[in-house]
Amino acid sequence: MPAAELETLVASEGAGIGRVLMLTVMFALTVSLLPVGMSHASSLSIQMNPERVFWGDLHLHSNLSPDAYIFENRMLGPSEAYQFASGGQVLSSTGRLAKLARPLDFLAVTDHAEYMGVFASVAPVESSSTPPESIQQLVLSSEVGSRWAKYMATDRFQEARNEFIANSSSDPAEDAVLPELAKISLWQASAKLADHYNKPGEFTTFIGYEWTAMVAEKSAL
Repeated sequence: MPAAELETLVASEGAGIGRVLMLTVMFALTVSLLPVGMSHASSLSIQMNPERVFWGDLHLHSNLSPDAYIFENRMLGPSEAYQFASGGQVLSSTGRLAKLARPLDFLAVTDHAEYMGVFASVAPVESSSTPPESIQQLVLSSEVGSRWAKYMATDRFQEARNEFIANSSSDPAEDAVLPELAKISLWQASAKLADHYNKPGEFTTFIGYEWTAMVAEKSAL
């Protein structure tokens, strides 16, 4: 199935990643041509069925999202999401193996932009989402990263959770902001992972994220 037709290729800075999630994605594409001489009115009586239907998920959070991490998803990251969506077998959070009866055609892992990957970076237990040591050091070099790592190492995750909620609901203090290079590195790692699991013509991965305005507008993108 030509799932790659769902992709939009554009130039991207840095790593040369060409796919971005566009605002509009067509779930079903129906192409119909009226025979010569057939009026529009007469065509209304014809029952048309989609000829190419693509099934997928455009909103999924992994343990890179602080909210998903808070709600006990500590081990399942984007890698497991892409594997599962494309028909692979993964170990679920319940300890049981899980596999789709029919693979999806596309998937967008849309983790929250706010503090994306920070908990996974400083967690005392590694997962598939643990970034390379160079990125971990960038996160740990920040005040917020170092502080949350100490909370998690001493079984005080609730304090890190409370800080995340407070910082996401207001303008965070200077000691609660990640260095720009750390944010860029975490995002690039997420985008490269999507590229890794993209299989043109078989399974399409969209590079995406969710941004939510929790201060005043209370809207999401």
